Amino acid sequence: MNKVAVYGQSYSISAEKEIKILLEVLQENNIVAFIEKLFYDLLIDGNFLDKKYPTFSHFSDLDNSFDIMFTVGGDGTILRAVTYTRNLDIPILGINTGRLGFLATINKNVIKESIELILKGEYSTQERTLLAIETEP
Repeated sequence: MNKVAVYGQSYSISAEKEIKILLEVLQENNIVAFIEKLFYDLLIDGNFLDKKYPTFSHFSDLDNSFDIMFTVGGDGTILRAVTYTRNLDIPILGINTGRLGFLATINKNVIKESIELILKGEYSTQERTLLAIETEP
């Protein structure tokens, strides 16, 4: 793993500890983290970051050179993150900072251990299908 995307939402700022752990583990393993621009701005405003990070703000800013997208939040955060990954085949891994997560499966207390397992190749992926719905007035 060389390059990842990180996505969160405003309420994820309450997960400052988890965000710091994620970024520290990525840095320790020489993994470049691109942070979604609005989330990055919130982190900067809250003085949560100790260095600058590259950002992305649109689907077109990502490509298949990204190994994974980490989301910080819950299942809703993952569903919003899909708008960035679309058909790029970038796997999404959710760090659950809420209560119950069906999609966001990484418990906030085992972030470091989970990333270490991923780096060792000790993981499995689950394919998900997106639905598109159109309505007419």
